[in-house]
Amino acid sequence: MRLWRASLMLVVLSSTSLWAGTDYYALVIRSSQPPDSFLVEKFKLSGKDKLYELPQPTSLSKSQYEHLPVVSFADVYAFRVAQGHLEVRTRAGRQLAGLPQDHKPWPKGPLEGAVIIRGSSFSGRMAGSKQTVSALLKEGWTIYMFPSRPGDDAVAFALAETQNAEETWQDFLARFPGSPQVPAARQALALAYLQRAQQAATRYQEALREQKPGYTNLLEARQWFNRIRPLNVQASTVTDFEAVLNQLETELRQALQQARLQAENADFPGALALLEPLRGFREEFPDLAATLEDIHLLAARHHLNQARARLAQIQFDEADRELNTAASYQALPEIPPARREIEQARLLYQRQQEIQQARDRARQAMARNDYAAAFDLLGPLAPRYTDDSKLQEEFATLRRLFTQSVLGQAGEVEKLHTPIRGPADLEVVLRLHGHFRRLSEFESAPALTVWRDRLSLHLADYYRRRAADIAKRQGPELIALGFAYLQQAQHFTLNKYELPELAARRAGLENQLGLRVALNFRDLTPEATGQYLVAELSAQVGSSLQGAGFLHLELLEARSDRAGPPGLELIVELLEVSVRDDAQEEAVRSEYSAGFRQVPNPGWREAKTAYDRAVEDYEQLRARLEQNRRQKKYSDKQRQADDAALAAAQSVLKDAKVKLDALPAFEEQEDIRPYEFVRRRLTRTALLRLTSRWVNTATGAREAQQLLEVKEPATSVETAGVHPADQQGHRNQPASLPEAAILRGRVLRKIEQQVTERALDYLKAVVERDFLRAQQLAQQAGPEAAGEHYLRFLFNSPRGDPRRLQARDYLERQLYFVALEEWLAVPGDPAAR
Repeated sequence: MRLWRASLMLVVLSSTSLWAGTDYYALVIRSSQPPDSFLVEKFKLSGKDKLYELPQPTSLSKSQYEHLPVVSFADVYAFRVAQGHLEVRTRAGRQLAGLPQDHKPWPKGPLEGAVIIRGSSFSGRMAGSKQTVSALLKEGWTIYMFPSRPGDDAVAFALAETQNAEETWQDFLARFPGSPQVPAARQALALAYLQRAQQAATRYQEALREQKPGYTNLLEARQWFNRIRPLNVQASTVTDFEAVLNQLETELRQALQQARLQAENADFPGALALLEPLRGFREEFPDLAATLEDIHLLAARHHLNQARARLAQIQFDEADRELNTAASYQALPEIPPARREIEQARLLYQRQQEIQQARDRARQAMARNDYAAAFDLLGPLAPRYTDDSKLQEEFATLRRLFTQSVLGQAGEVEKLHTPIRGPADLEVVLRLHGHFRRLSEFESAPALTVWRDRLSLHLADYYRRRAADIAKRQGPELIALGFAYLQQAQHFTLNKYELPELAARRAGLENQLGLRVALNFRDLTPEATGQYLVAELSAQVGSSLQGAGFLHLELLEARSDRAGPPGLELIVELLEVSVRDDAQEEAVRSEYSAGFRQVPNPGWREAKTAYDRAVEDYEQLRARLEQNRRQKKYSDKQRQADDAALAAAQSVLKDAKVKLDALPAFEEQEDIRPYEFVRRRLTRTALLRLTSRWVNTATGAREAQQLLEVKEPATSVETAGVHPADQQGHRNQPASLPEAAILRGRVLRKIEQQVTERALDYLKAVVERDFLRAQQLAQQAGPEAAGEHYLRFLFNSPRGDPRRLQARDYLERQLYFVALEEWLAVPGDPAAR
């Protein structure tokens, strides 16, 4: 409980002087930290033992000054100078603004109250001596008034009240346990403890709201509040706060209890959601940390058990999900072994299912003597699962029966279908050759090897004859098909004498069918300012084309005759490259803070009105009771009722006084003023324009020229003239624009992407023509003409093109190609050797 918390102005109530004709004592406290005071007797203020009451802070004329209400020192408890005001507290507990009397000289115009106070002084004599005292009123000095020489307890109380520190109140109560001021000291100490407790509780609530550490504030609030109990202070503010504190502690305990209950019912997300607002307290609240740990452990074990139950039901995915959920709560040591157990069980189950299904289908195929189909089913599994005895036994039986079958067919096939004359013979021989080749991987019988090699000779002879026939009939038109037939022959029987011819024909094939592209990038800007950009653009586009996946793409210098002329030419002409700056300026309205000013506190006025009403009610009640007591027929019952009424009025008056003391009469209000500052919006734009077109040098066809233009703008805002105390968050900000070279680099990358995309689209369209032509010829001219264009498509198209599967399928089904990987190989790949 402080004497004053800010500037106070209160209206004085009329009262009767108790000290008429008294020489007043005054305790002048110059400083509370450290304590510095002295006692003055025969105290006068500007030579008077009275002062004026100033109802409102305003300028006064001399006449107004002299007719202000008078307040006698008999009614004054204490006063002080604060921020140019003379703040006065009366013995009735009221607070008002005062002025010293007898101010001289008075100017012609009005005076401010602060001017009168600044020129006033007090006088008297040092108590217990003849030394006179005369001094000006000083800012911050507090003066307590007494009708007679105060005792040590009264002086100590005044000092304690000025300091308003817990230690000083505790010291006063310890030194003067029998002083009449003990109840007031206890109330002041209780209020100090209460304020500490309220501040700690507020910090706790803020921490709870923001989910940050702060649980210890609740403990601190309880500790401060517990200090109030021994003081035996009864006030509504104390009981109200106790209810709030109890509720905060109860809510915390209930949250922990409810979370544990929900966790026991397996509602783990609900339990954790209930404790989520308290997560900031985990490191400082052991009960919360223990509860969270118990919930996580309980949840982890629950989901671990669920995973095991799902595994027993052969629900592997569900078991995995349960295990992941368990791990999300707590990394139990049992989780990794359980995960391995699930994966092992899954693999074993899948293996058993795969083997069983293959065995069942193989038995059905063997029952109808379709040993090839059965071999397709069991052949891939036997090398993988060598420990499965049943699979190995059935596969051994299948190999024996399949070997007998193909050896029995070999003589008849050779007699009826060799030499190979057409597709019907070729299909039969290829099928039988495939059986021998696959069996040779598992069986070492000499007969299998002999027949495989004899059939290979028949197949190679057929493909060589087809290659020779195509070269004789249609030569350059079916160059790809002829080479592919020759390569098929080499696949079945390697003829080392044909290797030089094969290499030469392969080189000619690459020159004729490959994508030979010349990049012709020109700088047509004034004074050739974009030479380095053209060079960089050409290099980047070329790199992107090389990385696009075309199997036989060769980039050449423009119009180069090295290894033959290019088939395609990309011409790019740079027309303009520039960087321009632009600026726009505007005036921006804002506000700044010019400091603070004192304004009346409406809350204090309401509390003051309530307090004055309580004082008036108390005085009226006391006056009425005094009249009652003078009556002759004043019974004990009536006296008890009057005493109770007076006690109730005193309680109301005390609560009103506590609330009033807790509020300042004036509040500081910020002085906000408008102003303008300058904002400039700066723009820096990079521009690049070029044209591009494709030329087919073989046919002379030219693509229409395309104009590309790319801009790369960068903006920045520059503000100047912003007031340091701007209230809308504005700050002085310098411009920050990227360098011109950086913007040119950005615009180059953008246009490079566009040029590259257009170039890739064009090359893909060139390659796609062979695919579309192949589809057309497949319907009109037959398999060989279509096969030629499918081979050309496969020769150049990227490996990721899904249409390659369609092309390969056609070649394998219609032309019986079995070694396409060797045809598709790029020089340097293993398949090319």
